[in-house]
Amino acid sequence: MAIPFGIYNLGNSGGSWLESVIRSKPGCYAWEEVRRDLNLPKMGDGMTGEEVQARIFAFFKEQCERDDLQACGLIKGFRIDVAEYIAAQGGRFLQHVRNPIRHLQGTYKRSKGAENGLGRKPENEEEYFLGQVLWQSSRYRKYLRRAETIPLIRLEDLSYSLRDGCGIYFMQVLSYITQVEWTHVDAFRVVDKVPPRNQAYLPRFQWFTDIPSKNDPSANDIWESWTSSQRGVFLKHYETIMLTLGYAIPEV
Repeated sequence: MAIPFGIYNLGNSGGSWLESVIRSKPGCYAWEEVRRDLNLPKMGDGMTGEEVQARIFAFFKEQCERDDLQACGLIKGFRIDVAEYIAAQGGRFLQHVRNPIRHLQGTYKRSKGAENGLGRKPENEEEYFLGQVLWQSSRYRKYLRRAETIPLIRLEDLSYSLRDGCGIYFMQVLSYITQVEWTHVDAFRVVDKVPPRNQAYLPRFQWFTDIPSKNDPSANDIWESWTSSQRGVFLKHYETIMLTLGYAIPEV
């Protein structure tokens, strides 16, 4: 039977890469979008939320009972029944974030998050931005509050650990969450075969660097592209979050 684990991820934060990383090690497996992988409809679209979550829980429990796996986990998309099962089986949890500026840039035009933040449909570009800032900053604050009991890691620290040539922090994090030993061999395999999604087109020696791409620009470039009003909104709701997580704020 595999040791279960759960990783909380905000989306647009490297979860799909982490899924590939975990799957690269024999005996370990993870799903970043288990609902999509099971071809389940969105909640309310032909199935109730409870029915969707019941299917996810049944699938996950079945996978954890496989004899060929040592560790089995979900990255986001799980609810209380899965979390309770993980805890009951002695599994562990982790929270995974990235620079809020880059995270926000990839999500702020998604209407659902903006609606959650505003409590209504946004009416223009500025409201899309404000609504997403309100919604996503509340999620970051939840992660920070929960960090007292669930370790909180930054995507950038995992990348830097692999980039610096030894991967010690990377091995510690993956060994902790899976409860399976990750060695230098595992780290080198990731460096050699598992590029970050937005860097797969680059030469291998440029993987795990801070080279921006069209789909994933640098935090400074994103900051420069925002209006002064957007910057003010961001600072109002994110400045403490940024400083607490150790991220630099452009111009501050």
